[in-house]
Amino acid sequence: MDERRRLGVEMLLDGHRAACETRYVEAGAYVLVLCTALGELGFELHSVYVGHPGIATHVTHLVLSGPPSQAASETMTRAKADLPVVFARRRCLFDHLQRLHDELTGLGHQAGIEVDDTGVSELEQPSSLRPL
Repeated sequence: MDERRRLGVEMLLDGHRAACETRYVEAGAYVLVLCTALGELGFELHSVYVGHPGIATHVTHLVLSGPPSQAASETMTRAKADLPVVFARRRCLFDHLQRLHDELTGLGHQAGIEVDDTGVSELEQPSSLRPL
């Protein structure tokens, strides 16, 4: 498994820029993990996408927040055309960021997310499919 790579994601939270870090790791072409942490809130979102061109994509989101410490997870199946893990990883990132936005809004925050597109281009192609 490759090491976690940082993505250029910035968070505006309640009108100010918040310390935020989004990283990803892949386990071959068919598994993508995205993690975002907001230290000042004690908030983390971990999303795992597992899929193959011939089957639906399975998604699990784990939300950690606190204090007090709270954890929640949800697993769902999405149509392979909606979130093709191998060939459209950008869609997985945007699904993760949408979930992040929804979770923060649900906690009563106004959230805005900015993505540096140049940093996302590396995410697009699984490392196992890149030329040597």
